[in-house]
Amino acid sequence: IYNVQNNQVYGEDHFTFFSTPFKLREAALQKYPEVKNASRYSDESVTISLGDKHLAKNGGYVDSSFLSMFGISLLRGQASSALNQPGQIAVSRKLALAYFGSIDVMGKSLLVDKEPYTIKAVFDDLPENMQFSFDLLLPFESYYKKYIAYDSWGNNITETWVQLQPGVQLATFNEKL
Repeated sequence: IYNVQNNQVYGEDHFTFFSTPFKLREAALQKYPEVKNASRYSDESVTISLGDKHLAKNGGYVDSSFLSMFGISLLRGQASSALNQPGQIAVSRKLALAYFGSIDVMGKSLLVDKEPYTIKAVFDDLPENMQFSFDLLLPFESYYKKYIAYDSWGNNITETWVQLQPGVQLATFNEKL
């Protein structure tokens, strides 16, 4: 699994960064048979509300393939269906306990930035050494709707991660990409 880096050259200046266009995920899946799976990832601080309880937390907007690609350990729910519809979320064990006192929260609702979401999965708390840091995962479609105006090849607004097919040589794929 690799984070696609964007290389741009302006005169003699070279810039490399992790932001990529929204369109890269679909293009990678359609154009390159070497790509087994792909997911976009954008993090954003969100306010999670239930009744009088309102907490600011780290949210990650991802494509439905993210859970299985990264082997996120689910305590409740199925990776294949947890984030494949708008209005669904996956929450951490810690978040479920903070709001409901239990991890048996499937089908319960939370407001995320004042929008209702239904819990479709509970994942184990992330290890400290993981590159990502989030308390809940939301469908990428929710993020896309907020920033649809930036949907062009010229705007770099999200990270894109690709999972290569077994046996694919990274150097060869990089040349092709």
